[in-house]
Amino acid sequence: FYSDMNLVSARSTAGTFIFCFVIVTSNCVRLRAKPLYMRKQQDLNHAMRTLLFDWMVDVTLEYKLEPETLHLAVGYVDRFLSCTNLPRKKLQLLGTSALYVAAKFEELYPPDVKEFVYVTDDTYTVKQVLRMEHHLLYALRFYLAVPTGLCFLELYMQWHPLSNKARYLAMYLLDLTLLDGECYLAYLPSVIAAAAYCLSNCMTSRESWPPVLSKLTMYQTSDLEGCLHDLVNSHRAAGLDTFKALYKKYSTPK
Repeated sequence: FYSDMNLVSARSTAGTFIFCFVIVTSNCVRLRAKPLYMRKQQDLNHAMRTLLFDWMVDVTLEYKLEPETLHLAVGYVDRFLSCTNLPRKKLQLLGTSALYVAAKFEELYPPDVKEFVYVTDDTYTVKQVLRMEHHLLYALRFYLAVPTGLCFLELYMQWHPLSNKARYLAMYLLDLTLLDGECYLAYLPSVIAAAAYCLSNCMTSRESWPPVLSKLTMYQTSDLEGCLHDLVNSHRAAGLDTFKALYKKYSTPK
């Protein structure tokens, strides 16, 4: 039988192994979007991407989709746009197909494709959504199981649980990072999640980065400073008028 110390050691070893495996996967070049991809887009800009994100949040609320579905879908959009020039009239179509693919991958009972057509106010047809799905999957090379920031945040909260208030605050902060691709795509998802965890703890008067997480992730607070600085700025800049869907998501009683 294991002693208490042996159990702690075994859990720490297993936790570190899991973390290392997931972080190696998330660092794979083919699974990451290019931070500066928007500069090569001829007909798109960051404001359009932000509007698309807000609309995608609304869709996930409408159909009660899992938070991970949103994070996967936004990742699919960024990876697609990293390698493909897209006219602005097809941006919502891309977001629709990305949500459809992510829902089929993540949800137990994903909405039918007709439901996704409906939420676009019939701007697109089923055939168009399915055709864009084909283009999306080809561009992603069918690599759909990608570790997201939410994946890491859930891992951190398993290793060192948060109060409900701190938990939802961390998830809100993590969602904010989806808004600014050029800023946060430069960071690993594990670092972004750690920054959201840290800032949430600071804002709720808790220990920012517990020793157990430092040991398991091998991240020190100093490793997170750049991302923390950007996240503080994102939080200060976030306004109700700009991100209505995100505000609605976290103002709804859980």
